[in-house]
Amino acid sequence: MDDVKSLYKAIDWHNILLEQNSDAIIILVGNKSDMLLTCLQAEQYTLANTLQYFVVSAKLGNGVEELFQYIAQSCHKLKQHNQSAKVQIVAPYEQKSFCCFF
Repeated sequence: MDDVKSLYKAIDWHNILLEQNSDAIIILVGNKSDMLLTCLQAEQYTLANTLQYFVVSAKLGNGVEELFQYIAQSCHKLKQHNQSAKVQIVAPYEQKSFCCFF
């Protein structure tokens, strides 16, 4: 996290996302991993709100691969969950009458 203002903006976005879709996968990503104070505050927030938190350095590339691996795994798990929750139709649908002919 660059500064405390960025963290507060991220918290505002988190609250908006929760209002719109409580099932969304939300990940907080802090850039500039040298900003220790803001990282500690962000970590406390994510622990209190059950969020995944990654600290990355875009400049050095630190943590970026782990972030993308987590995103890919989360998408895969979500896809598996959504596939298992689909409705299974056992009997084929038979249309009894036709209202229109083309």
